[in-house]
Amino acid sequence: MNKILKYGLAILLIGFGIVLVISITSNSTIFGINEENYTLTEESYASDDFDSINFDFDNRHVYITESPDDQIHVKFYLHEKDEMTYSDSTAELNIEISRKWYFSIFTFDIFTNKDYFKVLLSLPTSTTVENLDINTSNGELELNVTNVFDSINLSTSNGRIDLVNFTVNDLVANSSNGDVLAEEVVAINSIILKTSNGAINLSKVTATNIKANTSNGRITAENIISEDISLDTSNGRIYLAVKGLKDDYRVTLSTSNGDEIYDGLKVASGTINTDGIYRISLDSSNGDVEVTFVE
Repeated sequence: MNKILKYGLAILLIGFGIVLVISITSNSTIFGINEENYTLTEESYASDDFDSINFDFDNRHVYITESPDDQIHVKFYLHEKDEMTYSDSTAELNIEISRKWYFSIFTFDIFTNKDYFKVLLSLPTSTTVENLDINTSNGELELNVTNVFDSINLSTSNGRIDLVNFTVNDLVANSSNGDVLAEEVVAINSIILKTSNGAINLSKVTATNIKANTSNGRITAENIISEDISLDTSNGRIYLAVKGLKDDYRVTLSTSNGDEIYDGLKVASGTINTDGIYRISLDSSNGDVEVTFVE
């Protein structure tokens, strides 16, 4: 164990030396929390400038809300050591922001104003934007608009995802570590929600196909309208309330450690109503699985 600690300390000191050399040779300050290093960037565009918006960020929270006027607005801060790639041609808005790893190690951003790590995107209801592809390595994602989209793909490696009040053909939302919420969302085709470590909550969601998967967390879905529902968790309770007739659904319930509850009654694992034209599948490795039907 002592050898491991010594090797670890040696690696840390070597890394510290590399960072120090970079700081000296580049005549820049890696250590520090100077908030003057952050510059506000604001851009505005006509509502019909883009069909697609693509963001790829390191350590940013992204909030997409309704525009106060008929323009698209983007607002964010840049640190002097951030690297940005930006283009707004061919009907696409593309922004990528990252920072060199050796600048991130000893730049104490945790002590700075949290607003510096927010990206605000405002969309008018009349916009021609149909596709959103938003990725952040470490931050929350929130989409709360009344717009209609073709496709939405949201991904964060560590943060919560909130999806509220919009219509889309196909929706994919993926968090490696955080809760996922979908409320008053309509998908013409499919909704796919996934998190490796967090709860998934759906309320008043409509889609032809709904898939939700978490490796460690509960799944709650209420007032759901769908023809094909698959909810899966490795460790947690699953509760589903479907707006529809139970005779229309072929239901498969499975749990390794918990109860299977079908419209208020405990049942054995397996498939119920094999003649149903629609499908429900609930699977938990450790927790109750319950489906109920409401008017």
